[in-house]
Amino acid sequence: MGSKRRHQKKKRKLIGGEEEQEQEHEQEDRISSLPDSILHQILSSIDTTSVVQASVLSKRWRYLWTSVPNIHLDYDAFPGNFHCDTKKRRFAHFVNQVLSLRDASSVFRFYLRSSLILNADLAKKCIRYAFRHEVQELLLWPECSALLKRFEFPRCLAKALGISCSSLISLRLACHAFSMPPDEPLQLPALKTLHLAGCCPGYANFITESVGNCTNLETLILDELDMKSLNISAPNLRNLELFYVDGDEYSCTESMIVVSAPGLTSIKLEGHVLPVFSAASLPCLQNVLVCLEALSFNDYYEPDEDILQRRPLNVMKMLEQLGEAEYVTLSMDTVQVLANYPNSLNNRPSPFPKLKYLKLTIPAWSAILPLNVITYLTKGSSSDTLVGDFYALGEWIRA
Repeated sequence: MGSKRRHQKKKRKLIGGEEEQEQEHEQEDRISSLPDSILHQILSSIDTTSVVQASVLSKRWRYLWTSVPNIHLDYDAFPGNFHCDTKKRRFAHFVNQVLSLRDASSVFRFYLRSSLILNADLAKKCIRYAFRHEVQELLLWPECSALLKRFEFPRCLAKALGISCSSLISLRLACHAFSMPPDEPLQLPALKTLHLAGCCPGYANFITESVGNCTNLETLILDELDMKSLNISAPNLRNLELFYVDGDEYSCTESMIVVSAPGLTSIKLEGHVLPVFSAASLPCLQNVLVCLEALSFNDYYEPDEDILQRRPLNVMKMLEQLGEAEYVTLSMDTVQVLANYPNSLNNRPSPFPKLKYLKLTIPAWSAILPLNVITYLTKGSSSDTLVGDFYALGEWIRA
């Protein structure tokens, strides 16, 4: 009797184990039974290396990766020693295999990212593949340092963008990876977002002409800027973000910024820059963020005394040209520039007559608020209520 009970108990345990396996199998089947469009959505948020690895899960997944609309190739995330030549070869081989084995379906988003300069031919091959497959979002982000050799701007990028890539709506490009600017400006009739990083003075004409050619451009982001002049003319531009590079040398230089964008609703200006701002009418402007950083003084670079004297007046003139804004954010360094010119503040009207929200970003170690600047910014405001956020002594103080 005892052995019979043990046999029945063991049988129930085996049956229970089979039931658990069946439940797990059913859960797997539920995922695998989803339509391709849903699985594509899931896989589109994953690095392509992981997407390809998922092909071993089952027959259902074996070829699914070949039609995923997003291609995300990240050298840094690829397995292997970061600086090893073997990893570079393996990564290049992997990219070639992905592009050759993928089906003929269109590409929505194509990302090629690396902290090292990759083989120029590999980058060009990726660009051509993206163009041929009607890419809508393209990110080409090979970073570099002074110790690494930069490569020539791919001519296929400048030419094919205007000829065969009418589908592109978003372009992000790390320009500091290239040895020199392209010979021809971009011509992208459908482009709505353009993000360029690492633009040196030689890119001035390229930016001006490219923005002028992209007539539907709505968002322009220029990151790590190192330019003495910048001219932006875009009738449909709504968002403009300018981030100037950190560095003592550039902090000694004035930068001419000319903007003609009647539809502009938001503008950001940040970094080590002495702005000389000029803008046509900006009737739609609502949001302004100006975060100028303090100038650096050392034995090698010291700002010209005339430039220092002109800076407060230039900042005031800039704010006045942004006077349609209702929501304004200023850094403490920006406020301090104005505070150094108290006599002019008393004699000038507020630059923001429609002001509804003022935010001053003040670090925890600086609890002193120049009241003459606060008065200058807020006097004559047409709003019944004014909200200001002041970050002082480690706490937010709302007034």
